[in-house]
Amino acid sequence: MQIVKGAQRRMVQMRIGDSPYYEEAFFIVRKDLPKIQFPEREMLAEANRILGDGAVQKERKKESIAKNLAWFFGGMVLGLGLSLLAFFLRFGT
Repeated sequence: MQIVKGAQRRMVQMRIGDSPYYEEAFFIVRKDLPKIQFPEREMLAEANRILGDGAVQKERKKESIAKNLAWFFGGMVLGLGLSLLAFFLRFGT
């Protein structure tokens, strides 16, 4: 982990070695934090938590899309069934 300090912002650069998609991650440190040396262990834990949450959100998004499609097609089938029932009740033989 490398802390990069600029004139306006402080940034933490992390190398991600085991990801097939990403090589590095950059985190901008909040302005309202005191300008002391940050505990590296805490910063790594927080960065890993943030990166892990992103992976979980992608999985949840995939699940929610499939669930929404199932509800959509279920509603279509139910609507079609009710329409046919109303048609046959009204114009049935």
